[in-house]
Amino acid sequence: MTDTPDRSLGRTLGQLALALLNATLILVALCLFLAWRVVTAADGVAASVAQSMVELSPIREEMQGVTAGVANLRADLAALRDAPGATLAPELTARVERLDARVGRMDARLAELGDSADEMVETAIAQAGEEARGIVETVLRCVPPTAPGA
Repeated sequence: MTDTPDRSLGRTLGQLALALLNATLILVALCLFLAWRVVTAADGVAASVAQSMVELSPIREEMQGVTAGVANLRADLAALRDAPGATLAPELTARVERLDARVGRMDARLAELGDSADEMVETAIAQAGEEARGIVETVLRCVPPTAPGA
């Protein structure tokens, strides 16, 4: 008798099932790795945006204080103007007007920064999406090496 390998249908199907299981586990591991990379990138972007918002918070509070101070100064000037026999120096009035204009410009700039915070969030989300797309493209371009002489 000649030696022939045992090639039963049951053994072949068992090996095929084992190969499918191995391939599935490899794909699951790859998907988990990609998900981990995307989550890490998103966390980094979220931390950056949060840091930017924290840095803007004290500026906003300071601007509210300055605006309140200018409003109080205007009220004091109006009270002095309305007092009997009181005269205000034109330089003082002009200086308050300049200060008020400056605070108005700073307030407008702060409002722009608040609007840009929304844009930063949108940009961060777009960057996270681009990074995820880049990771997936890198994986999709991955091909096994060809055998020499093939």
